Amino acid sequence: VLIASILGAEAVLKPAGIRRNNPGNLRPGPAWDGLAADDGSGYSSFITAAKGLRAASINLKNYGLNDGIRTLTQVANRWAPANDNNTPAQYANTLSTVSGLAVDANIDLSDKDTNKAVLRGIIVAENGYASFPDIEWYSDAEIDSAVSNALGS
Repeated sequence: VLIASILGAEAVLKPAGIRRNNPGNLRPGPAWDGLAADDGSGYSSFITAAKGLRAASINLKNYGLNDGIRTLTQVANRWAPANDNNTPAQYANTLSTVSGLAVDANIDLSDKDTNKAVLRGIIVAENGYASFPDIEWYSDAEIDSAVSNALGS
């Protein structure tokens, strides 16, 4: 309660990925557009949620283009590997549940609708839902704009 009163309840209740405007919990790496100062957490921070959503969408696209990733199982193994204290099979199932795509269906991460669906799944897998039941952190318009900016469409 004391922490909530000092920091504000919103800061305490939001997952770190949402607070850092990094809903995909991307690690430091590429010089993403809109990076904020390093907070020492081991995760990137962005100046706005739109910049963090865009970076996650680009990361997904690059998995398909550069790494040949074509299924949710492959996305999960790369985005949330077991050696980083994750359970990729569970992660892939969350992606599937949220996106409506089968875990081993052939997918194109450069396709706008597919990228948006998988990005939504990643946001939920990384941060949970904003509240019960199943309220998402970002609107369709926010995700659509970020993916359009990422894919250039």
